[in-house]
Amino acid sequence: MTQYNITLDSEDVQGLFSSDEGVGRLMEKVANQVLDQQAA
Repeated sequence: MTQYNITLDSEDVQGLFSSDEGVGRLMEKVANQVLDQQAA
C-alpha cells in the first residue's frame, strides 16, 4: 500500500464549504499531486 502526503492550503479547505466547485477543485489538486509523485 502506498502513502501520499497531500498538501492543502486553507483556501482549498474553505472552498469545500463555500461553493459547489470546492470538492472538484480539491480532487483536481489531490489527483495532480498523486500523478506528480507517480511520475517522479
